[in-house]
Amino acid sequence: MIVKAEPEMPTLVELAARYGPMPAGRIRLRPFPATEEDVIRIDAREDRLCELVDGILIEKASGLTADTPTLEELAARFGPMPAGRIRLEHYPATEEDVVRLHEKEDVLCELIDGILVEKTVGFNESVVASVIIELLSAFVRKKKLGVVAGADGMMRLAPAQVRIPDVSFVSWSQFPGGKLGKKKVPDIHPDLAVEVFSESNTKKEMDDKLADYFASGARLVWYVDPKSRTVSVYASPAAPTVLTESDALAGEPVLPGFSVPVKELFAELP
Repeated sequence: MIVKAEPEMPTLVELAARYGPMPAGRIRLRPFPATEEDVIRIDAREDRLCELVDGILIEKASGLTADTPTLEELAARFGPMPAGRIRLEHYPATEEDVVRLHEKEDVLCELIDGILVEKTVGFNESVVASVIIELLSAFVRKKKLGVVAGADGMMRLAPAQVRIPDVSFVSWSQFPGGKLGKKKVPDIHPDLAVEVFSESNTKKEMDDKLADYFASGARLVWYVDPKSRTVSVYASPAAPTVLTESDALAGEPVLPGFSVPVKELFAELP
C-alpha cells in the first residue's frame, strides 16, 4: 500500500511569496491540510466562506480580517517560521488570550505586539530543558537565590509583550517581600533566560527574543542547541561565547559558583 505523505506546514515566507500583501488573518491553518469538509463546516458553524487551495483555507475578504498584519509583514518580522505558529483568531491579542489558550487548549503562546506566537518544543528539546531546570534548581534552592521556572513561566517584559523562556532564573529581589505573587503573568524579567532551540525557531525570531530579554533587564542568556550540542552564552546582545561539549558552562555574573560540563546537558540525547 502506498501511503501519501502529508504536506509540510508552509512558512510565512512561502505564503508571503505566494499571496503577497494579503491580510494574514485570511489564512486559516487549523486544520492543515484542510479538506472540503472543513470548508462546509466553517460555513455552517461560523458563517465564514473559505476557499480551499492546496490544503490551505483562505477566507473570503471581510472587515473581520482586514486589520490583521499582512503576510509580508509577518514574514519580515519572524522570518521563515512555520505559519501555523502565528495565531490571529484574536487580533490584537491580549494577556488574557495567552492565559486562556494555556488553560483551555494547553497551548503556550508568547504575545508580541498583539500577535500570538505559539511555542513549539520537541521531546528531545524538553529533555534538555528538564536537565537544565534540575541543575539550576538544585543550585538556586541551596543558596536561596530565587526561583527557577520552566516553559510555563510566563512573564510580562513590557506592555503587550509576554515572553516564556524555556527555562528562567528570577532572583528574589524581583518579588515584593521575597515571595511569589498570584499574578499568572507577573511583571518580572529573567535574570537568566535559557532557550533550547527547536526546528521551527528562526534566526529573526531568536534575535528579537534576545533583544527583548536584555531590554527588560536580563543579565545572562543561554541559547542551547541540541543539534550542534553547543551553548551560546550572551552577557549582552553582542556576539556570544560559543561553548562545545569539551567546555564548562558557568553561571557568572548571575549565578557565581554554578558550573556544569556542557556535555552533561546533552547526556540523554541519542
